[in-house]
Amino acid sequence: MTPRPTQEYKPGVGSVILEDDFTHPEDWRTGDFEDGRITFGNRALNLVVTAPRGSLFSFGKKEIPADSYLEITIEPAICRNDDVFGVMLRARSEREGYRLLGSCNGNLRMERLRPSETIPLQDWTASGELPRGGMLPVRVGVWMTGNELRVFLNDVYQFSVRDPLYPSGQVGLYARASGNTSLTVAFSNLRVHSLDPSQLPTSTPMPAVTP
Repeated sequence: MTPRPTQEYKPGVGSVILEDDFTHPEDWRTGDFEDGRITFGNRALNLVVTAPRGSLFSFGKKEIPADSYLEITIEPAICRNDDVFGVMLRARSEREGYRLLGSCNGNLRMERLRPSETIPLQDWTASGELPRGGMLPVRVGVWMTGNELRVFLNDVYQFSVRDPLYPSGQVGLYARASGNTSLTVAFSNLRVHSLDPSQLPTSTPMPAVTP
């Protein structure tokens, strides 16, 4: 089966309307915490989880347009087994929004967070674009319009989910260790593009083939 060209999966992507090179610490939650530390350095936001099974979360202060294409580079430097890292989208708080997770064993998941529950919208699925064990950067993209979110890794379409609960919100960055070893994840080069309403489709494309 031959995949369609990538551009068919994210129509209407226009100019950059928001860009963050992670050189302004006041725009993100940083500091020392019980489970580790969040720091700026080398034009990246670094989440360093040191506590066994600990997790860290940094919330951005800028709201992202509801209809937009967001992309960010994620690089797990120390990453093992079921350690996870990811991005919160359309978030209202640490427990309200959508969370896209990648694991260090090469799987990907999208979930909806509410204060009382976590619901998988796309359960764990293998992706050939996620290097096992980390140590390589991954360019994550999410095309968002209406109640649909389409996920890309390194410009390769992964899957699409539909959910009406959170129509807009902010971006958060997340890392969680699965065991007793530390986890370090660097987030860099955040960009948000506008979407041209005249080019937006009315139906979800067929899944692409991921190597």
